[in-house]
Amino acid sequence: MSKAPKINSAILLALILGLAAAAYLPGLRGQFLGDEYLLILNNPRVQHPGNWKSFISQPFWPGKTKENYYRPLIILSYALDWQLHKTNPLGYHLFNLGFHLANVLLFYLLFRRRFPAAAPLATALFALHPVLTEAVAKISGRTDLMSSFFLLAGWLLWERAADRAGFRKIVIQITIGPLMLLALFCKETGILLPALVLVGDYWSSADARDFLGRLRRGLPGYLALGLAAAIYFGLRHLALSRPGLVPAEVFITGYPLWQRPLVASRIGVEYLRLLVMPHLLAPDYFYTWKFAAGSYPLWPCFLSALGWAAALVSLGRGALRRNPYALLGVLFAISLLPVSHLIPIPPAMAERFLYFPSAFFALALALLILAAAKDHARLVPALAAILLAAFFVLTSFANRSFRSRLRNYQEAVQKVPQEKVFHNFLGAEYMELGQYDAARKQFRWALRLDPYYPEALANLAIVEYKAGNNAGAVELFQKALAVSPDYAGAHYNLGIILFNLGEFDAAQKELEKVAQLEPDDPGAPYVLARIALQRGELEQARNLLDLALGKAGGNLPALKLRAQMALEEKDYVRAQGLLEAAEKIAPSDPEVKRLKGELPR
Repeated sequence: MSKAPKINSAILLALILGLAAAAYLPGLRGQFLGDEYLLILNNPRVQHPGNWKSFISQPFWPGKTKENYYRPLIILSYALDWQLHKTNPLGYHLFNLGFHLANVLLFYLLFRRRFPAAAPLATALFALHPVLTEAVAKISGRTDLMSSFFLLAGWLLWERAADRAGFRKIVIQITIGPLMLLALFCKETGILLPALVLVGDYWSSADARDFLGRLRRGLPGYLALGLAAAIYFGLRHLALSRPGLVPAEVFITGYPLWQRPLVASRIGVEYLRLLVMPHLLAPDYFYTWKFAAGSYPLWPCFLSALGWAAALVSLGRGALRRNPYALLGVLFAISLLPVSHLIPIPPAMAERFLYFPSAFFALALALLILAAAKDHARLVPALAAILLAAFFVLTSFANRSFRSRLRNYQEAVQKVPQEKVFHNFLGAEYMELGQYDAARKQFRWALRLDPYYPEALANLAIVEYKAGNNAGAVELFQKALAVSPDYAGAHYNLGIILFNLGEFDAAQKELEKVAQLEPDDPGAPYVLARIALQRGELEQARNLLDLALGKAGGNLPALKLRAQMALEEKDYVRAQGLLEAAEKIAPSDPEVKRLKGELPR
């Protein structure tokens, strides 16, 4: 009889995990979206990683770009996915879903001891809440998934250390330091772990003396957390202190200093609205435009500030009495701090930012439902089932927005027609589909919103080139580079066009600029080698191809061209090695087969 509850709990947990997986099935076949092109599909560091130190020593975004975050573990995860799945997004989505299910399991294990009755319902609410869709269904949302995983794992380990004593307890507590460092390597929200364990220690203590005793016994762990933070900030400073990085545009700076706390409080209310009514979901640009300075009235911000002030006073009083709702409210408020604009961040808000805070909302909601069930024993369970069913349907439906790139961008343009980025994304998708007139329309729309938008200028240049308007394409690329001289992609594409037009000197100049801006990218040395071959500079071409292969040994065009040169030079040993490497990458490539046929038997 004593084992029955454990078996029932295991079955219930398996059912919750199964429902969560089923809710996200529509998104597993989703395509790469938006920033994932820059972070994964066009990122040499992901596709051709060097040693592990390169992940630690460089910023998150490739090139001299905005929003220079430091998230080495995320880039490493993309590199691992690339090695396994290349351009097949299914593996990337499975990776995200796996971390979400792991977080659901950690959530249950963490809170079942403190709230054994509410833990299953709270876990189901957390697993199925629609506001988490962006973090799970969008590949680049894994920053919140992975950071939350290490936060929950570290907090759970700390709670488990309370049952240990002596040296074993100290070892478990110290282990929390590396987990915090891993969380920080995924996202800046990892800095929350010391506050979480501190509130947890306070919650578990009977009085002030007991709390101080817990702090003394946990001193090795707190020191490990402090050391992890010091290591992170030191590495982050080294990675982001290199010259030439462009500072990010920050939403809150559009407001006068005295208005910023008011606006931040209104955004906090919007986060609560999304948790309570998660049926109106939108991309982060929607909220940035909604709360933009000069267009959003201040009176709701004043009301929000008053509401938060009253709530914080109430939470403080409740926390002193160790009221569970108050402590959950405190934890929710703490979890919002990294995105509350105390430290300015680029977007106004984003739904994926609610991934970790939603855990405390789910637990508080489950406690309220169970409290109501005492007086309405039949009605409340039915309402809870209806709520979970609604969450499941809404989450499944929201996943569809991330399944199709075209649909995602079309919906984004409808929701935020004044945002140039979405018009550019939609135009790029039309261009990839060969719908050049529709692509041209979107790029021009983006340029009406911002005539100096370099990405739209560069993409419109590609459309004009494909339409045979070479002069117009060159002019548009030059306009883009006049606005953004360090735009490596524009330099590269302009170099390719000039090379195809036979203007080798001008092409070489553009490609040398790319090599300067993106020293790890093998594309520029490869095309420069082709220019050298056109000029008959065989030694230069050979050196450039070796340079490209040194940066990325799996670069197929460079492998094939270098093998062809080796065959012409009768260096059959080198040619065979190069072609064997190429065959592993593309076993059915006809040019590789043709070149292998030229090897002596």
